[in-house]
Amino acid sequence: MAELLPLLVSHQHGGTLDLLNEATGKRTRLFLRAGRIDWVEASDGMASEEAILDLFGWASGSFVLADEMVLPDGVKALDLDPAALIEEGIRQSAELRAAMAYRPDQIFRVADNPARQEEISLSADEFKLLFRLGQGRTIAAVCNDSGRPPAEIYPIIHRLLKNGLIQEVDQMIAAEETFRITPMLQEALRPPPPPPVTEEKLLRQKTLAGSLTADGGDGKTHPLLDDELPIGRDSANAIMLRDASVSSRHARVLRTPDGFVIEDLQSRNGTFVNGERVIGQRLLADNDVVRFGRVLLTFNVAAETRVGDVTNPEFTK
Repeated sequence: MAELLPLLVSHQHGGTLDLLNEATGKRTRLFLRAGRIDWVEASDGMASEEAILDLFGWASGSFVLADEMVLPDGVKALDLDPAALIEEGIRQSAELRAAMAYRPDQIFRVADNPARQEEISLSADEFKLLFRLGQGRTIAAVCNDSGRPPAEIYPIIHRLLKNGLIQEVDQMIAAEETFRITPMLQEALRPPPPPPVTEEKLLRQKTLAGSLTADGGDGKTHPLLDDELPIGRDSANAIMLRDASVSSRHARVLRTPDGFVIEDLQSRNGTFVNGERVIGQRLLADNDVVRFGRVLLTFNVAAETRVGDVTNPEFTK
């Protein structure tokens, strides 16, 4: 389709051009007069110029060109000069071809460049995509999550890469890469503060006791008895994990009215729950598998009591 319109315009064809995108079912109709465009109809309601540019992104389709050209009743001819539109369409088509060269399993990370991010205004779609890429998702996974075809996702990735907002990550080191979210994005993604808890409500709240148990039959169990428990390689942490893949101050577990939440502290190799990277805070559920670098621990709710009760919680894996 990228070659069809320039060909018809250069030969100053006239008539009605009906086009069908066989991949999406989208239909577009152009009314041509001596190489100019009098009217455009798009089945998805796109504006005329937008619908013309969209044609250059069609990977496949079919068309019918009829000599007759009758404008709809009450429609005034646009008399569009397509030269500038064709030039822009060809440029966008070239960018799309370059973008589609990315592998479906390609992984990106957010570039650590806050100044550059502040210079560029992102749309809602671009920001959502930037967030998903920052979680270490492959292009194929991002397309699947969004429910949108690659032809729509790839150009956005290409723009983010071209503007220096993301960087490619080599697959060989992807498992150990740090997909860091910059301070600006962290602030945007930070959940709102919880409402204040009154003393009366606090007395009614249930207090959970939990544990983190190391992987393996003889794994050590770490009871979660305090309101805040730092985790890391340093001996000053409440839970000390002696492994080179664990940062000195790696993460922390917090007791909240809703249960235990885990928060990564910008560790080198990240914190993951059931294989998903922790961004901000994440509420833990019974039997969640938490990974700190290469160290696996299983979270369990060990007991449930009310404030003021006397209990002897038994910690089980």
